[in-house]
Amino acid sequence: MGSPKATLDWRGEPLLAHVCRVVGEVAAPVIAVAAPGQDLPPLPGVLVARDRSPGQGPLEALAAGLAAVPPDIKAALVCPVDVPLLEATTLRALAAALEPDDLAVATAAGGRVRPLPGVYRIALAGVAERLLAGGERRLGAVLAEGTTRVLALSDLPHPGSLENINTPEELEAARRR
Repeated sequence: MGSPKATLDWRGEPLLAHVCRVVGEVAAPVIAVAAPGQDLPPLPGVLVARDRSPGQGPLEALAAGLAAVPPDIKAALVCPVDVPLLEATTLRALAAALEPDDLAVATAAGGRVRPLPGVYRIALAGVAERLLAGGERRLGAVLAEGTTRVLALSDLPHPGSLENINTPEELEAARRR
């Protein structure tokens, strides 16, 4: 992308601030996870957790984020930074899909399960730690550890709001929508 996704301009605010604001319409507290030493834009009201080991991927970020959740909260809405079109209505539908026996909620499109955005029980923090200790780095590995409800992306309101951006061209296409 040429610069960190967290600081990309999205309609006058850093992309991370935008995503945190949308998540904050659905869940509290909002916790942003960053690499050690990573500079973040101002995030009023957002707690910041740090990966313990840099470069370990999204499973490390999940473990750090879940560990930072207050003990009275049982599940967390987990969202990547690179979803500029994110809408609260879509996140509410994801959160509402979590059933008592589910450990997580993920989406699927094109026959592929997408672990983010998703809903994860806080109890998965220990599972993530165990997987990391065994050398695992894929976020999807935690989904195999229990009952995961998988929703078809097409069954969610505004499924396009979960599209991520990975290139400058994708960012520009999102800006045109």
